[in-house]
Amino acid sequence: MTKQIYFYSDPARYEDQIALGKTPMLKIGDTTQQTTDERIKQQDTTACAQLLEKKGSYFTPFGDKEFHKHLESLGYKKTRAEREWFYITIEDAERELIDYRDGVVKVQKYFNPRSLCIHEMKVGFEPRNDTHRTFKCCQGFRFTDPR
Repeated sequence: MTKQIYFYSDPARYEDQIALGKTPMLKIGDTTQQTTDERIKQQDTTACAQLLEKKGSYFTPFGDKEFHKHLESLGYKKTRAEREWFYITIEDAERELIDYRDGVVKVQKYFNPRSLCIHEMKVGFEPRNDTHRTFKCCQGFRFTDPR
């Protein structure tokens, strides 16, 4: 069954959080019976101080619970346990949803810049000043060694 996963928020939890330098909050839910606009309107009750604004809607073969688990496995945090609100931007949520839908595998790489592409570091040395050296490795990355 095809579902629609939707994102919504309100100005206090999204735009205002960005203005304060914080990560915004998105509600990530799904529906199979209604349009996403109808579903959001259904949740916009007298308990909501601000207008709920749809931030995205996507047809998917999976539901919101499965996507929530995926987001949590990537390190995104819920605002409260057992809730559907996440600390995440629209852009990140959309990218993660599309990647998950399309089967993109995420690989986390951790490396020590001093051991990366050691042969390139020796030839790619660019003096900047007395205390910092900038290296260019074979992948095109640049990093500074503050020795």
